[in-house]
Amino acid sequence: MAMAVVGDYQGDAARHGEQPEPEGEGDGPAFRDPARQVRIASNTKMYTATVVLRLVGEGKIDLDAPIETYLPNLVRGDGSGDGSGNGADGRDITVRQTLQHPSGLADYDDIIVGQSASRPVGQDHLAVQHTHFEPRELLDAVLAKKALFAPGTGWSYSNVTHLLARSR
Repeated sequence: MAMAVVGDYQGDAARHGEQPEPEGEGDGPAFRDPARQVRIASNTKMYTATVVLRLVGEGKIDLDAPIETYLPNLVRGDGSGDGSGNGADGRDITVRQTLQHPSGLADYDDIIVGQSASRPVGQDHLAVQHTHFEPRELLDAVLAKKALFAPGTGWSYSNVTHLLARSR
């Protein structure tokens, strides 16, 4: 049984604390059993920030380096539809900004719960609270929108910045 399963932005999973599944516990890995899953949602942000800051302390990550250094070509938004870009560029957003929210990237909650063909604008979060979205889907939804402001020139809460911080 895996004690923790961590997926990256490409959908690859790393299993930590791998142990054999107890006798008589079913025919599949325990981490796939919904009865054993715990949804911790936004609590992951404090763990992500802690790990990033620990890596900073070990000299493996520079808080003021562009995220492009660690996630090459991942953040290249173009919500304009004409190829002119939307201001979301990993060469301009720093690791620090992914943790403090001045990146200018929109929040995917606003996009997912906001408007779509199947969901009216302003639909309650309860309608999608148990829907699984792949990290890449969330990032692509954000990058399809125009950046809220140039990185470092404002502040707006965004879940996608912590998604980026835990990628790689």
